[in-house]
Amino acid sequence: MSQQQLTGVPADKVDKMVAMFKAEGATDVQTQKDADGTFTVTATFPD
Repeated sequence: MSQQQLTGVPADKVDKMVAMFKAEGATDVQTQKDADGTFTVTATFPD
């Protein structure tokens, strides 16, 4: 499995990034709110 991670994602773009990763074949997408109010989006892809 491989992962891709985006940091500094604004709240209004999180849903779009999750949908984009899923459309690209991600098997799991997780979001985490960071201290500065932005989000980290981590997607897991099958090898």
